[in-house]
Amino acid sequence: MPSLDNTSLVFCGMVVTFATSIGMAITQWTRKTYPGFAYWTVGEFCRTLGFLFYATAPGHSPLIILGTCFDSANLIVNNRGLLVFRGRHQAHYRWEILLALLWTSLFVYFTYRQQINNRVMLYSLYHCGYYGWGAFILLTRRPAYAGSGDVLLTTSLVVWTLLDLTRGIYVGLFSPPVAHAIAAHPLTSIYAIFVMVLALMIALGRIMMNAQRLEYDYHAAQLNLEEDIVRREKYEHELEGYRGHLEELIEVRTAALSQSESKFRALVEQSLVGIYIYQDYFIRYANQTLCQMLGYASAEALVGSVPTINIIAPPNRFSVLKRIRRISRGLDEESTFSIGLLRTDGGTVDVEVRSRPIEYAGQPATIGVVIDVSERNRATKNFRALASRLQSVREEERSRIARDNHDDLGQSMTALKMKTVWLKKQLSPASVEENLAGIAEMEQMIAQIIQSVHDISWALRPGVLDTLGLPAAIEWLGKDFQRRAGIRCHLNLRAKHVHLDNDRATQIFRICQELLTNVIRHSRASHVELTLKFDKSGRLLLAVKDDGIGMGDTKPGSQSLGLLGMRERVNELGGEIDILSTPKLRGTCIRVRVPCSVGANFSNCNKCDKCKEPSQ
Repeated sequence: MPSLDNTSLVFCGMVVTFATSIGMAITQWTRKTYPGFAYWTVGEFCRTLGFLFYATAPGHSPLIILGTCFDSANLIVNNRGLLVFRGRHQAHYRWEILLALLWTSLFVYFTYRQQINNRVMLYSLYHCGYYGWGAFILLTRRPAYAGSGDVLLTTSLVVWTLLDLTRGIYVGLFSPPVAHAIAAHPLTSIYAIFVMVLALMIALGRIMMNAQRLEYDYHAAQLNLEEDIVRREKYEHELEGYRGHLEELIEVRTAALSQSESKFRALVEQSLVGIYIYQDYFIRYANQTLCQMLGYASAEALVGSVPTINIIAPPNRFSVLKRIRRISRGLDEESTFSIGLLRTDGGTVDVEVRSRPIEYAGQPATIGVVIDVSERNRATKNFRALASRLQSVREEERSRIARDNHDDLGQSMTALKMKTVWLKKQLSPASVEENLAGIAEMEQMIAQIIQSVHDISWALRPGVLDTLGLPAAIEWLGKDFQRRAGIRCHLNLRAKHVHLDNDRATQIFRICQELLTNVIRHSRASHVELTLKFDKSGRLLLAVKDDGIGMGDTKPGSQSLGLLGMRERVNELGGEIDILSTPKLRGTCIRVRVPCSVGANFSNCNKCDKCKEPSQ
């Protein structure tokens, strides 16, 4: 067989690699390929460019080096494609780059030094190493989809590895320049054809590997699909059973719900309290009790036709409506308040409303109960009037008893004492000496009785309250408290010229008396501060502060008899009471604020003409 020159061999190799590159590119574009196949396509084009540079300028060193770089890139990219195709993505780019730089440097050195044998040997061994590494990757990792394409590619790489190893050893042992000797050798043409066939087999093996994996994935997907179909049919059969059972449950629950709804509706309609649902400025539901409470003949006359603002009494109409809207929007969880509602006959009914947010017809709303407290309010008002009357009668009776006690019994005891003194003077000196001890004892007993009568009279009704007014009475009460209890009492009486009517002064005095009594009974205090002044709004402020043990676990708002009595007195005066007692605050501070006159409220109390001292 006639031998071919080196240029012809290179040209034939370029044609073969170009053909394989086109075939793989067509496969890449027209069929589904896996990661790694694109690396092989790029590698084949790199080998084609390498052969192109070899063939265009044989013997030209820069082009030979450039073609060799493309050929080296082909090896690196092809093996990287094998790793990716096999699912091994761990990369060793640094070692590959260092090895490629070392190989390129040696190749450049041998090319420019015209050491052809060393260059060919380096080229052969470098290719032998990369082809051997590719065969090693295929042999060490055989997945389930491996088949004849893997065998063909592995065999081709092993054969090419042996050929390059043989060429490298042959060139290393051949001492003269081998470029022309290899081209002139009779087996060169057979070697070139064999290498081209190997290149075609490698490309065919890669295409077959991709096709095998496609087929394997197709069968796996088909099996999974069949399993999914069987599983779906099973689930559908079970679902049919569940659906029948669920329909039975729905029927039973629907019947139970309908029965429960009818019972609930009957219960709501027969309720003794009014029940409503509010939404978008209108009552959307009202039971019969609420309709009767407001004077409507039926729920249709009220529900959805009368704006809610029109049934709320004017004094607090907008504030109540604002509160109900806040509840319906979920800004407040629950609220209880007392208002007045307008009846159709023009009257007003006092009610207590408790409402909370719900969802009605898919929109936020408010549901609540309405309790008619008109009778209770009237009873409370009558009770307070009766209690006030009893307080007045009791104070009048105390005043009468104190006055009678002081006038009658006090005068009689004084007269008795004067008679005792007169009797003492009328007796002879001898008799006086004999009866002096008895007369002295009688005088002492009479003095004690007079003092007891005086104390009882002041306890029932202190005369200073009627003669000098409330500030002087409070001052006397503080000093008497300090004398009887032995607790230091600091008086802070800034309101010294306040003038109150007799009933109000008496009530405030009794409140102060009860506060000091509680200090003696419960506080264990060593110091008490008693304050009487005007606050910033002009109200009269009475404050008692001690340094005792406080109220402990007892809530300041607990309804003990003493606190309940004080609260009733303060409410009767139109005032308010504040009790401050916390674990962090030592002792207890109770403040009472009342207007200075009957009918005065907190906003105009500082205009009261009865108070001669300006507000402090």
